[in-house]
This record gives sequence, C-alpha cells and structure tokens, in this order.
Amino acid sequence: MKTLLLLLAILIVCILVLVGIGASIGLLLHSLLPAIDLGMGVLIGVIAFAFQMVIRLMMSIPAEVEDGDESAGEVRTRATSCIW
Repeated sequence: MKTLLLLLAILIVCILVLVGIGASIGLLLHSLLPAIDLGMGVLIGVIAFAFQMVIRLMMSIPAEVEDGDESAGEVRTRATSCIW
C-alpha cells in the first residue's frame, strides 16, 4: 500500500510540474502575443514541454547492439531529429 501511495505521489508531482511549466510558458506566450488566449497558451506550453521531454528521453536510450558487434564494447546512441 505504501508503494502505491509513493507512486501516486510521484505521478501527481510530475503532473503538477508539467502543468506549472506549461502555465508559465502559456503566460509568457499570452503576454507576448495578446491575441492568443491564456487557456490556449497554457495548452501550447504543456504540449511543447511534454514533446520536448519525450524527445530527450528517446535520445538518451542506447541503441541495441547487433549480435556481431558485441565484442566491440561500444554503446551507440540513436540519433533522433525533428524537422519542423
């Protein structure tokens, strides 16, 4: 039971950090461009921050080593690029 409560607490903290950073980005976006509503700015900020974190996590995962290359001992990382 304590483990479940700990996991829920960590999840709630992560969600609050995500929404807090998204809200600050949205407030900044709303102050720079008043035509963008505050709610839409927060939504843009949350989506942009979450997308950035997912891309960073994907880039930090090491690539799988093929069977023939195990003796080299090198760990290659996957290069992920996003073209806008």
